[in-house]
Amino acid sequence: MLSTILAIPLFAMLIGYTAYFGRALYARAAIEEAAAAGARFAVTSLSGEHGCRQAQEAMQIVLEGYHLDPTSAALVVQPLSGWGRGVRVEVTASYPVAALPSLFFSRMLGDPEVRARYEVVVDRYANRYSNGWQPCTTAQTPV
Repeated sequence: MLSTILAIPLFAMLIGYTAYFGRALYARAAIEEAAAAGARFAVTSLSGEHGCRQAQEAMQIVLEGYHLDPTSAALVVQPLSGWGRGVRVEVTASYPVAALPSLFFSRMLGDPEVRARYEVVVDRYANRYSNGWQPCTTAQTPV
């Protein structure tokens, strides 16, 4: 009887941690895919303004496909120097992984973020205009 009373909370914690870890891995896969899609769309666009907007839209669509809220993610697209052919563009995406509120140990876990970062070169042949880059970002909202 005593061993059962002691084992039940341990099993509950084990199941909770496993679920939390699974959620974090799922969010990590989604963020990696979103950042990769954003990088692809940013560097093959005709201009900096279009590249930024297309990258943002692509990342949001990927997150929606994974059933994650794109408004909770921080999605940033910016060049490492002025816009132009051959310039390196940095695409970063982060998403908070909230612990399940019903679990009694959620305060111990905290709310970490999963992040992905890609640095890619603007395509020399697809980029036709040098009309400048408008850095774009979506502000992260609290979960």
